Amino acid sequence: MMPKSFFDNAPKEPHDFSVDAIITPTRVIRIKRKNLQPRGILWEKISPDQLQDMPVLLELKKMVKR
Repeated sequence: MMPKSFFDNAPKEPHDFSVDAIITPTRVIRIKRKNLQPRGILWEKISPDQLQDMPVLLELKKMVKR
């Protein structure tokens, strides 16, 4: 098992997803979530250049605005 301090010190942003498990060649370590998973898209975190690089995301943003 990983030391608790490793997880306590790992940086976390509101848009980060938590893992449900850590899988190695010999073990599966299940993780109990402390927080809910983020929901939706944080549009303010996506730059105009990123939107241009991901046309499907640009279309989704147009649909959401309607």
